[in-house]
Amino acid sequence: QVYADVTDPSRGPEIFAAVDGCSGLDDAALAPRAFNLTVTVDNLGGRYNVRVGGDIVVLYGGISLTTGIVEDLSVPPHGVAEVAVRAGSGGLGLPEELAVAMAEELKRVGGVVRLEVRVLSLNHTSLMCTVNLNLGGGAPAPAPSLRAGSSQG
Repeated sequence: QVYADVTDPSRGPEIFAAVDGCSGLDDAALAPRAFNLTVTVDNLGGRYNVRVGGDIVVLYGGISLTTGIVEDLSVPPHGVAEVAVRAGSGGLGLPEELAVAMAEELKRVGGVVRLEVRVLSLNHTSLMCTVNLNLGGGAPAPAPSLRAGSSQG
């Protein structure tokens, strides 16, 4: 089997993420954060298998909110793979300045905050995307909070 980190240069693999649930953003400065994500890897334009896996980081304003682990995936050419991921802050709260910035953005854009999701790997393809977190009206169901020292995968 042939594996490649870069498929067709004109159409490499893409990543999409959806926030299925979150916790720790309502009491942002005090509570640890957690996100339940669905990560989709699209290799529809590829000619080779693409391997993806490693650390996942959810960022706001370039600052890491949570981290987790994406299981190693092999996505065949012209294929799509989806995986559920839980990312947590390891018990840390949100810095006050960041909590204020998020609250201001929520007010400006009607309850939506834009987050960045990165899958980082030394051995496989590293990918990035943005995702809208909707906290107004149709907020996602809360994710269970992670305890310090618990497994995040």
